[in-house]
Parts: sequence; structure tokens; C-alpha cells
Amino acid sequence: MRVRRRPEAWMRSRLLGGVFALSLAAPSLSVVAQDTTVAAVQTLPARWRPRFEGTVLLGTLAGALAISSFDAPIGTEMRAHDFRNGTAVGRTAHFVNGLGSPGAVLISAGVFAAGKLAGRPGFEDAGWHATQSVLLAGGVTSALKFAVGRARPLDVEGSDGDEFSPFRGHREEWSSMPSGHTTVAFAAASAFSAELGRSHPKAARWVRPLLYAGAAAVGISRVVDERHWASDVIVGAGVGTFVGRRLVGFSHRARTPR
Repeated sequence: MRVRRRPEAWMRSRLLGGVFALSLAAPSLSVVAQDTTVAAVQTLPARWRPRFEGTVLLGTLAGALAISSFDAPIGTEMRAHDFRNGTAVGRTAHFVNGLGSPGAVLISAGVFAAGKLAGRPGFEDAGWHATQSVLLAGGVTSALKFAVGRARPLDVEGSDGDEFSPFRGHREEWSSMPSGHTTVAFAAASAFSAELGRSHPKAARWVRPLLYAGAAAVGISRVVDERHWASDVIVGAGVGTFVGRRLVGFSHRARTPR
């Protein structure tokens, strides 16, 4: 006989989920906020133009700090629901995981190849820069994992997420922060978003939220699968977004005749 969950437990579960979703969206929301103000600052002298990517880093820091206090409760809720063992949510999480790795690099490389074969420079450019972003972001994440050395939820069940062993992140059990799947998913999403914003700004208004929603789903799936703490995916989202936008911006600036 199934025991019905108490109303307060039901509400707590939804509240934690809402806090997590809002925190994960912080880097993406900061990007959208930036894009809506670009036109307003284009006429300012270069020395007065803000570094928009700095907003991404601030949003990431705020989101990670906000969610870190909920890492343990969110993990407890995940274990209570036992999402990993054959539930619909668990199966969906396993599927979405693939969108992060190897999906991000395969999709990016596929767009590049399709653009090259079809003679579409715009697609070729977007795919190439997205592939570069994914590879670079993956390298940055590996370095951060090694330096931080945070234990994964599966390896320290019952912990509140404060188990760290710096410079041991080369070992699987100490490679929780940041989430690599989330990082590469956001790197691809931000690179494609930046390219689309340059070539088709009207379409970008509709496609950009879908790109970031897909990347966010990857991050949430990593928590559902108990591979990462919630704050791990916040950091991954920020790193991926920052790398993707900076790489695309740098690439186009480098081509501009001086």
C-alpha cells in the first residue's frame, strides 16, 4: 500500500524545484537581458560599453550561491522519488543526458558539415564556432573539475554537498563541479544563439529560448540522475554561456578589417 506524501512534503518538493529552475536559468536570463539592451548602448563610446559577458558571470555566481544552500534538500528529494530506477522521469533524464554529451559536439559538427556540403557559409560558420566552443568549454570544465575536486552525490549519499578534495578532480568520484554535460550544452546553445543573433535577429528571438531551454534540460537531467549537485550545473551553465559568447564575438572581431 502506497503511503501518500504529506502536503508539506509535496509543497517543499515543488518549491525546491522552482528555486533550482530559476537559478539554472540565471545565466540564460542574463544573456537575454543583455541582448535587449544592445541597441541602446551601440551609440556609446567604446570605453563606456559594458562587458556583457560579465553579467553572465555575475548571474552564474548569484545563481550558484542561491542554490548551494538547497543542494542537500534537492538531492534528498531526488532520492525520495527514486527517479533513477525505471521511472518516466528517470528514462527522460537518461535520454536528455545524451544532448549534452556527446550530443553537443555531434550536433555542432553536423551543422558545420551540412553547411560545408550545402555551400551555406552561415551554417558552416555557426557549426564551426559551436564546435570550437564545445571543445574549449570542455577543456575549461576539466581544469575546474581537477582544481575543485567536489564529490558526486552518488558517492557521498547523505552528505550536504560540502565534500571537497582539491586537485583530485581527475578521479571520477571527485569530479562533480562543474557539470561537464551542462557546460557543453550551454556552450553550443550560446554559440548558436550568438551566430543567429548576428545573421537572423528576428528568428533569434524565437529560437534562442528553445536553445537555452534544451541546455537547461540537460542540466536538470544531471541532477535527476544524481550525477551532480544543483550548484554544479549552475556553474556549468555559466561557464558554457561565457565561453560560447566570447568565442563567437572574438572570431567575428578578428575578421573585421581594422
